[in-house]
Amino acid sequence: MIFVLIFYNIFSFYHIVSLLLYANDIVLLSESEHELQRHLNALDDFCTQRGLVVNLGKTKVLIFHTSAQVRTKCHLTISHSPVEVVGSYVYLGVTFSARSCKFFMTRATKDRVTRGHASLALLERQCHQAYFQEPQTKGWLFDSLVTPSLMYASVVWAPGLPSFMWMQLERPLVMMLSCQLRSKSTVPHDIIRAEFTLPPMLVEALFSTCSLYS
Repeated sequence: MIFVLIFYNIFSFYHIVSLLLYANDIVLLSESEHELQRHLNALDDFCTQRGLVVNLGKTKVLIFHTSAQVRTKCHLTISHSPVEVVGSYVYLGVTFSARSCKFFMTRATKDRVTRGHASLALLERQCHQAYFQEPQTKGWLFDSLVTPSLMYASVVWAPGLPSFMWMQLERPLVMMLSCQLRSKSTVPHDIIRAEFTLPPMLVEALFSTCSLYS
């Protein structure tokens, strides 16, 4: 996925960053349409030399500017094909808005919670159909099938997240563990985790963040 942005002097003091890489995602950043087109041309040349093709369906331009006229006048191309200019874009679970020039980590977290509950429901349904409830193996299945939905790109949005949001993120895991213990829903998360010697998800997220930037 390619996600390109144009910044129009949002900050008075800043360091110039023209490229962000995360897994198979690429973000190109620029302060002008002309400069961004140069970046796109360089990317196109790089891909052509190595037999790669840019997926235009997933390649978007997001212009951080309050004027709709400025945003609609931008025309960028890659491989002689136009790149769509959008008003908002979700990158690593975080929604960026062109009009407000803001993004909110709590929105990303709410989406993770929704996806986590959906993944847990699928896991429980499959285990029920197979008459399988062995605790240790089910925990491994949770880590493989549900945790990635909950913690996708947590190194981006996890640091500084309010504690009440972490309670929501941990809820799918606590729900599964509570069913195994047959405990009441009012039992604190810390006690449920302690029964299985599991650390808080916040600890795991911060460890991943430190590992990424170290």
